[in-house]
Amino acid sequence: MGTLTNYWDIDHLIVYAFLLLILFIGLYVGGSSKDLRDYAIAGRGYKTSALLLTFLATAIGGGTTLGIAQKVYSDGPIMLLASSGYIIPYLFMARFVAPRMAQFEGSITIGDVMDKLYGRYSKVTTGIVGFLLSIFIVASQTLALGYLSEVLLGIEKPLAIVAEGVIVMLYAAFGGIRSITVTEVVQFGIIIVVIPLIASIAIDKAGGLASLFAKLPAEKVLILSHPRCKDYLVLFLVWSGVFPIFPLTPPVIQRMLMAKNSQQIARMFWLGTAFTPAFEIIITLIGLAAWVLYPSINPGDALPHIINELLPSGLKGLAVAGMSAVIMSTADSSLNAAALLLSHDITEPLCDKMRVPINRLRATKYFTLLIGSVATLLAYYSDDIIKLLFYGFGLFGSLISTPLLSGILGLKTDATSFFFALFSTLLTLITLVISGSAIHQYLILPFSIAVNIVSFFAAHIIQNRGIALVKLEGNTSAAFSWSLDWERIKQPILHCLPTLSNIYNYSKRRIEKYGASHVLFGTFCCMNYIVTYFMWTTHKASYHATILIMRIIAGTLCVGLLLRDQWPDYLKRYFPSYWHLTLLYTLPFLTTVMFLLNSRSIEWFANIAMAIMLLVLLVDWLSFVLLSILGGFLGIGFYSLMVGPLTMDLRTLYVLLYTFLFAALIGFLFARKREQEAAKQLQRSRLLGGAIGHEVSNAIGTMDMLASVLQTSFKMNRIDRYTDARGETRYEIDKGLYNLLSGLPQELKKQSTQAHQTIDMLLTAVKTDLVATASTVFSISEGVREAVNEYHFSEGQRAKVSIEIKENFDIRFSRHYFRHVLSNLLSNAYRHGGQDISITITADNHCLTFRDNGQGIANKDLPHIFDYFYTTSKAGAGIGLGFCKLVMNTFDSQISCHAQQGADAYTAFVLAFPPGKKH
Repeated sequence: MGTLTNYWDIDHLIVYAFLLLILFIGLYVGGSSKDLRDYAIAGRGYKTSALLLTFLATAIGGGTTLGIAQKVYSDGPIMLLASSGYIIPYLFMARFVAPRMAQFEGSITIGDVMDKLYGRYSKVTTGIVGFLLSIFIVASQTLALGYLSEVLLGIEKPLAIVAEGVIVMLYAAFGGIRSITVTEVVQFGIIIVVIPLIASIAIDKAGGLASLFAKLPAEKVLILSHPRCKDYLVLFLVWSGVFPIFPLTPPVIQRMLMAKNSQQIARMFWLGTAFTPAFEIIITLIGLAAWVLYPSINPGDALPHIINELLPSGLKGLAVAGMSAVIMSTADSSLNAAALLLSHDITEPLCDKMRVPINRLRATKYFTLLIGSVATLLAYYSDDIIKLLFYGFGLFGSLISTPLLSGILGLKTDATSFFFALFSTLLTLITLVISGSAIHQYLILPFSIAVNIVSFFAAHIIQNRGIALVKLEGNTSAAFSWSLDWERIKQPILHCLPTLSNIYNYSKRRIEKYGASHVLFGTFCCMNYIVTYFMWTTHKASYHATILIMRIIAGTLCVGLLLRDQWPDYLKRYFPSYWHLTLLYTLPFLTTVMFLLNSRSIEWFANIAMAIMLLVLLVDWLSFVLLSILGGFLGIGFYSLMVGPLTMDLRTLYVLLYTFLFAALIGFLFARKREQEAAKQLQRSRLLGGAIGHEVSNAIGTMDMLASVLQTSFKMNRIDRYTDARGETRYEIDKGLYNLLSGLPQELKKQSTQAHQTIDMLLTAVKTDLVATASTVFSISEGVREAVNEYHFSEGQRAKVSIEIKENFDIRFSRHYFRHVLSNLLSNAYRHGGQDISITITADNHCLTFRDNGQGIANKDLPHIFDYFYTTSKAGAGIGLGFCKLVMNTFDSQISCHAQQGADAYTAFVLAFPPGKKH
């Protein structure tokens, strides 16, 4: 404990100023809440940036700072095995949970969500369990505040807990979520400055990263062979890993309910995924530096001791303020959530049942003060931050997380399955605890979670005779449900398996969407892997032959890219897979092998960075991740088979990880910005095309209607003008003029039909893909005759169109787009071949051949005819054949062209379809 004078030095004054600033901001901002809804979610008016910062401030607390530093100090970097698990649930929430949160619009707490899923009693039950979890979280943060103040400021722990706890309780109670959000944004701003500053000073004092890792004993950096590996693996699975417990807790659910829409929730989790690992690595480095510098202190004092011993006066006060911000930002969120649960989800339903009136807003404020006091008392009798968090998350995870997540994702919910699982799990927990089970303390809660999952789904399956899902429509769940066919489970799994068919389809879709710079990349790599081979001579002589062969293979693959236009037509369909295979081999795989064989030299660190950035530029982000991971593992495996087991010191591993992360980050930041601009431009094109299409279609529709009226009028008024016997004048139309006018309706209808088709093609051309859900099964004979019969031929043209169905077979296609394809081929033939050409359409061996005897196509034009806007005709727009190719590819089919000019000129388009039923 410090003296009276010590309480008023510069460090103490900075901390006091910070606490008063937070209290002032909280009280100033939060006085406008008119009702409980506004007090809880603030009208859902926050931008994504504010939502993200309050979410991160909630996620980063005493457990992710003091707690991680404590465990790293005592056990080493293995703590990251558990803490890094946050990445998995964040990604899961962004991808699968966020899109379904729209159905809970109007809810303000996790209890309201459970009420919609399982009924009012589940709301009260969830309120109780969530309230207990929030109490544990607040207590753990209060305990962290006590540790911090006692070690750094010399203030007795009970006094510090009371003083800082009162400040949190005051602004949390008075202002609600508005105060909490604004103060957390300020607190996060301090966190993001202070924590890296502490890490930088500690690492520098330890002699830098290289010296830091060199001073760590071997047993300190063990992972899989670590004595406590199983404990941390369990923590990974339960606390933050495979099962998303933290993202489903009351404070986080409250932030999701604060969002304007599902997209904002998804962005919050995506951005949180990017930030969390970097922050935890920084805390890990601080914990390791504390062990190197002060190997005999209490592990719980690792982070505070660094601040106390290394930071000069003034900077120390700022660090203490930053650490206080870390802890308070988590405590106030959980305190607010606990008060809402106690007031809205527990007390209010009980008062309604007993018909006792209650002022919900005032009661919530009082409960905030009460809960804060209880949490302070719990913190006083505890000494392990991680254990408090483990017990809280474990209790909530074992009782609530499974039914909550299942309901959100669309499982047909029922109170019976919820309470059956709840009581089964509670009975299991009580039995294990009372009986003094030999199960390890960290395994009791995972076991109870497993019991909850099994009992919940067992009850559900028995009730529904299988798995039943509820379909989400708009912002609500539809009242109907269906039993899930096991085929619906099997198909997505089979679709994700790395079979040759799935790989082929994946590559094809990616190339169609993102393209492939195969000529430029092939030229670059031919020079890099063949011409510059003799520049790299640092590897051992025994590997010269192997490396030479590997580089020649890489160069050969790239030559194949350069010659792509000369490939036979039947091989061109496999180009997307060849492209990704070449990238896999030449960039991540070969670079990994060369890096390892060349003794991890600085030159090959640079090559790794360049290979990563190049791969980022060439493919989409998902392909980048898949190719990088697969290529890296294959490279390591190849090296292990050729040389022996891979060994790598921590310094090299760190530099390698640093190089990979920052090279990928730089590539994504700048390359993806270009893609985003391109996507925006495409969106503007779609909007413009839609507007033009709408206006022009209206005009053409009017023309079509007038043509029909004109046609009907001529049918009804074919009377010549003459003077009858009575001398009355009758009207007649000149025969030539009449013949001319009578042909106009047919011509107008033909032109309007072609205009509709052109507009349809234009609007389709600006799409990245088509929706193939409208496909049906029909025979090729039926489709061809339907398309030909609907085409508007000029006089005499139809007689020169021959249809030969040598083999009739079924195709799965859109009738609408199939007619478009044949109509385009017919129009194209007449435009370029002349009006008197003969056309033969032949069906055989799952192919449809469209051949005309026109003037053919020049060899120089043939490779480009399917490119958008490529045309040799002044009358054409160059979109027809590109449209045909897009349609064929969408329905897993191919189109190719063969042509020649001269005496035996012809043009033949071959449409190849997947095998179908033959007739």
